[in-house]
Amino acid sequence: MSKLIKFSIVLFVISLCSGLIVILYPGRLGGMMYDIRGYGLQKKAKRGDVGAQYNLGKHYAHPPFTIEANEQQAAFWYLQAAEQGYCMAQWDIAERYSRGAGVEQDLKQAMFWYSKAAAQDLPMAQKKLAELYNSEIDADKILNKQASWFHYSAESGNADCQCQLALCYMLGHGVNQDYKEAAHWFRQGAESGNAVCQYQLGCCYANGLGVSRDLSQAVIWYSEAADQGHEEAKKALQTLGQQL
Repeated sequence: MSKLIKFSIVLFVISLCSGLIVILYPGRLGGMMYDIRGYGLQKKAKRGDVGAQYNLGKHYAHPPFTIEANEQQAAFWYLQAAEQGYCMAQWDIAERYSRGAGVEQDLKQAMFWYSKAAAQDLPMAQKKLAELYNSEIDADKILNKQASWFHYSAESGNADCQCQLALCYMLGHGVNQDYKEAAHWFRQGAESGNAVCQYQLGCCYANGLGVSRDLSQAVIWYSEAADQGHEEAKKALQTLGQQL
């Protein structure tokens, strides 16, 4: 028998044995694979890699194979990613605050993080916020406090909070409805490059809300938002183009 044939037989036997090991010990082998992969995620996450932080949170929340779940660690890493602006992490940590999973249940914190995700145009966060606003919870106290948080951060130059504060004024959530204040804060966020604020400011100019109606200004701000990929701004530009 030639050496090549012998070598091929040996490879076949090794492959067959490896397959049997996976079949007989999937959890143990899976755990070993996870340990190697998880270790790499840990290193990246600790260095501040936002994607690794979110994925590490997912691993702790929904562990593969036989690794035990750790709700506290899942919440910790979701929060790290959320604080860096990672939209899905903001959603996940909001859900955890809402349920009390891995953190103490805190509806105020849940609404804060839902708002952050909603400001990034995450539809399910926007829907959740609407549900909370319309529920029978003591929303007034929460919204008043939330508006004060947004105001504090907005004054510090946080564009996301400037957007949320503007929405509070636009809708009268936690503050008296005031279109001029809404337009003011949309402008602050728009000038900082926030696409949602740019789109909303365009809407203000298009409809004369808080500012004098000015379609040329509406086009300018819709265009700024559209250049950043804001889909609603693109649609608004098309509609406005048909009117001009």
